[in-house]
Amino acid sequence: MGCTPDSSSQSFLFQFRFFWVLCGFVVALRSAGCKPTDGTTEEQRHREF
Repeated sequence: MGCTPDSSSQSFLFQFRFFWVLCGFVVALRSAGCKPTDGTTEEQRHREF
């Protein structure tokens, strides 16, 4: 029974890592040039920081 929580936590971490990889891929596409209509607002936010 001690192995069940470990396997569930590993699957959760795997899904979480996959989610972050997918988000990073989308951000990379946006920064590459495929900017949506709200690209100007994102640029302004980056300029503020």
